[in-house]
Amino acid sequence: MISKIRIKNFRQIEDQTIEFTSAVVIVGPNNGGKTTVLQAISLFAIAVTNWATERTNSRASKRTGVAISIEDLLNIPVTEVNQIWRGMAVREGIKNEEGKPTAKNIRIEIHAEGLTKNIPWRVGFEFDYGRDTLIYARLTTDPQTNKLYDFPEILIQERIGYLPSISGLSSVEDKLGKGSIFRLIGQGKTADVLRNVCLFLYEDEDKSRWKKFVEQIEQIFKITLNAPQHNIVNGTLSMTYNELGKKSMDIASLGSGAKQTVLLFSYLMAFPNSVHLLDEPDAHLEVIRQSNIYDKISDIAKSNDTQIIIASHSESVLERAFSRDTVISAVFGEFEVINNKKYLKSTLTTIGYEQLLISKQKPRILYVEGTTDFDFLKAFAKKINRIDIADFLENEVCVHPVANDINAVRQHFTTLKEFIPFLTGFAVFDNLRKEIANEIKGLSFCQWSRNEVENYLPLPLSIQNYVDLISGNGPLSNGKYLPPFQKIITANTIPAALNDIDHSFWKNTKISDDYLTPIFEQFFKEIGFPRGTMDKSKYYKLVDYCDISDIDQEVSMLLNDIYEHFNQT
Repeated sequence: MISKIRIKNFRQIEDQTIEFTSAVVIVGPNNGGKTTVLQAISLFAIAVTNWATERTNSRASKRTGVAISIEDLLNIPVTEVNQIWRGMAVREGIKNEEGKPTAKNIRIEIHAEGLTKNIPWRVGFEFDYGRDTLIYARLTTDPQTNKLYDFPEILIQERIGYLPSISGLSSVEDKLGKGSIFRLIGQGKTADVLRNVCLFLYEDEDKSRWKKFVEQIEQIFKITLNAPQHNIVNGTLSMTYNELGKKSMDIASLGSGAKQTVLLFSYLMAFPNSVHLLDEPDAHLEVIRQSNIYDKISDIAKSNDTQIIIASHSESVLERAFSRDTVISAVFGEFEVINNKKYLKSTLTTIGYEQLLISKQKPRILYVEGTTDFDFLKAFAKKINRIDIADFLENEVCVHPVANDINAVRQHFTTLKEFIPFLTGFAVFDNLRKEIANEIKGLSFCQWSRNEVENYLPLPLSIQNYVDLISGNGPLSNGKYLPPFQKIITANTIPAALNDIDHSFWKNTKISDDYLTPIFEQFFKEIGFPRGTMDKSKYYKLVDYCDISDIDQEVSMLLNDIYEHFNQT
């Protein structure tokens, strides 16, 4: 079992120390570092194996490195080995003692400690870039003693295996030895070993393992697995299953989720007393089964004295693991155990873990009435040539719709602030016709002076410009439907507002529902266009048909306020 690991300069990880228990789930967004941790442990395992093979009985110095070729990096898909270095930087420029420029290697370091067969161990390796296809690994300095680590020979007995998710299943599978099974799994070829893993479990001296395995699969998928059969004539394996008393079917006919589960369970039960690295074992499984599968994986691991370290982004797996195992958050190469945090469980129940993850990635929350309001803000920023603000909103801000609920904003922000001290927020409401107390540090409130964001469209000019454009390519091109369109506008607009864009009608009417929607529904019905050609979700596109000079200054002022609030030091 690995109880702690420190990783330096590996992929997006600069320097992180992570503590493990017997069952660990690493959760986070794509590219957050979940798989990177599994790959770092795999690299550590390769170093252990190669060192044990070449140096255990050798008189060579501890500082003499052992080679790791790119072919050894079975679970780390790279075309050149420098791709596993942080920022792909393998050397840095320095000045020597004489003040002359030179270069030194940037080293990956992986330190680990754990317990194997009740014997504690500690060891660390450093990795030097050799060439495009070669790395050198050697024992590094123990930071506690400032001396080189001694290699713990008990670690040779620790089996560390990486199991990627299954993809398809080979129709033909040759019988393989244990070493070949591990090699193919290491190459990501899980589809080529499923029957072999099942056979390995079936032939185990402890027959109760196979029986329990079959029972668990039957409970989940209502199928009965039959024992693998070895054809001694051609050396191939076959395996079938029965479903609801029907004739036997080849295991290749199983659904992808069932195949994934058969692989997981058989692998964990066939190779106990190991450290298993599982990359998204919930892949191919529907949400309902994900939590059930995780429960059984965790139980199998604990009953077999096996450690599992799982990378996942499943909310179901997170919820299941939260109360029983260790949950580690992975965001941009930084890791934190989160289910030992005070109040966090109730927090996740209230707002959801995904909200915490998103806010950690983008610690600037923009609260809006609905997502279309955010679309309007971006569209207005582009229209007034504030591309910097438009890009900022697009890439740096976390958007959270709140339907004009002030209390929801306060609760959401203050809850997240407990865990993200540097969090800032800005709330934009429709005109609520009341004052909003602004008493929370880091959170700013504002409301439009007009009814809602749609009221800042210069009307009816913008929709007339929009119709002018589509008329060139549609049924309006002959002018046949222009009079009906003008008639619809007139019928929905008070006379005094038709030629006055500053009239109170444009400021106080709920433009989205009470003006634009009936106009477009009537208009497109009249000309035979689909009803959804222009609906509420697309009204922000009308900003493109505005004249900049007709856009109220309040819009640019609000955009500036948002930008400055989020960028203040």
